[in-house]
Amino acid sequence: MKNYLLVFHVIEDDNKDIGEDPNFENIPSWGICRPNIRRAIAQAVDNGTKVNLFFIGYSKPDKYFIKGWFEVGEKISHIKALERFPSRKNILLKAVPKKPLYLKKIDDYEWRYKERKEYVGKKFGGEVPYFLFTCIDEKEKYYIQNPADTHQIDNWKCSRIFICDKRQFKKCVDSNFCQKNRQIERFENYIVANSEKWIDIGKLLIPWEDIACKLGIFKSLKTPKGQHNALTLSEKEAESLISFLKNAKNR
Repeated sequence: MKNYLLVFHVIEDDNKDIGEDPNFENIPSWGICRPNIRRAIAQAVDNGTKVNLFFIGYSKPDKYFIKGWFEVGEKISHIKALERFPSRKNILLKAVPKKPLYLKKIDDYEWRYKERKEYVGKKFGGEVPYFLFTCIDEKEKYYIQNPADTHQIDNWKCSRIFICDKRQFKKCVDSNFCQKNRQIERFENYIVANSEKWIDIGKLLIPWEDIACKLGIFKSLKTPKGQHNALTLSEKEAESLISFLKNAKNR
């Protein structure tokens, strides 16, 4: 059993993620943030390992509220997620009826990594290569970035779906071709809950500090540099937290 404690940025009044990731509609799902953790979860599922995910909403400057929990039920591709949950914002793709024709300038886009922007600029001048803003599946169907998603042009699929490093990014730029595009259905890192094992108590706005003290879960939610990293819980900590969530929901 693996147990992860995850922090996300919230709209405070209902403890809902700004980008709706996680999405706690019935059935909960998680598909964009922390691609390295989602990949580890997908691998765990392949190995038959059960995984619990606990989510904490963060509101500046230092407010933390428990959102909920779900046991992972399955992992699917973003294409399958789009078919099952077409209205959710935490899906990176949007299907388009035919091959997109437009090209845009490099400066028209936000970039996550300056060095990637510079590398693309040297290769293509002022235009963004076609493969960066499209996806093509094995059936030659085209997709673009979900308009509701705000991740940068070099981040949305390269890092969030394919989890490519800078070396792989350069290979694709050099070949003017996304080397993983037609394999997109094989990247099953969109996480879906077990429909029978999930709880959402976000609207209760219960401070995480109160829960942590009560249950004896003394873990810093921030790194020394002020970042929020995924934390792991012991089985005992996970069991006590699930019990707390069940009791809070049934009050």
